[in-house]
Amino acid sequence: MQDSLYTAGRRGVGATVLAEKIAGAAAEGGADLAKVTDIVKHVNERSRSFGVALSSCVPPGSGKAIFDLPEGEIELGIGIHGEPGRRRAALGRASEVVDVMVEAVLSDLKAKRGSKVLAFVNGMGGTPLLELYLIYGEVDAKLRKAGLEARPKPHRQLHHLTRDGRRLADRARAER
Repeated sequence: MQDSLYTAGRRGVGATVLAEKIAGAAAEGGADLAKVTDIVKHVNERSRSFGVALSSCVPPGSGKAIFDLPEGEIELGIGIHGEPGRRRAALGRASEVVDVMVEAVLSDLKAKRGSKVLAFVNGMGGTPLLELYLIYGEVDAKLRKAGLEARPKPHRQLHHLTRDGRRLADRARAER
């Protein structure tokens, strides 16, 4: 995200969960703090995410939406703390929305054909599981078409207050 009042640099919505889960497993396995820190840095360097919203989130303290999103529009490139996205567009078909998401992630990740990636598809707490499976199918097809070996799976890991949307976080798997 560039030129934003909300954040500077890249904005993410899902790689945090992957970093936390991997770090937690390393710590539970006996890794010391320095090793866990190195692992999290490695995961962060190789992770990219892109979220979309069909509504704004409503922080508990204010009880009001952070931004207005008219019916029939989608917010593309949202932030995890409720920030609006990079841009708005007309709500399209699932395949069209996933095209935007996957292109944004892959163009920044720069994974080589044949690379293994983990695709984390999440619904931010307000998306029915059936819709997540639809998104999962589209993500899987697009990653395979890009020549990537993918393991996407729909999740309900990270809730985003009352926001409805989808997120895609890709992580190129470490070759160590």
